[in-house]
Amino acid sequence: MTDVMKWDKATVEAAIAEWYFLDAIGGDNSAGVAILSGNRPPLPLLSRVRLAHNLNTEGLNLPLGSMGTIVETLDPGIAYIVEFFQPHHCVATVYDRSLSKV
Repeated sequence: MTDVMKWDKATVEAAIAEWYFLDAIGGDNSAGVAILSGNRPPLPLLSRVRLAHNLNTEGLNLPLGSMGTIVETLDPGIAYIVEFFQPHHCVATVYDRSLSKV
């Protein structure tokens, strides 16, 4: 397990805020992308993915291993909108570190 997985929520939110700031002023945010994505290249649109942990969204619980399809990229390598069909049909915003490619 990498150190990234051990970060608390406040640390991750601060890193994301800094990444957005650097992106907005045209700064080099490549280091932030590498840290937050775990040095994995961004997942392509329409990739089949699997949840790495339980996810509660829209009042529904999607268990570990639920499979879905990336339908939108919010920030390449950071977060995606994923459509799930089983066990519930829903759309959720999911961080890259919470997904594995099928």
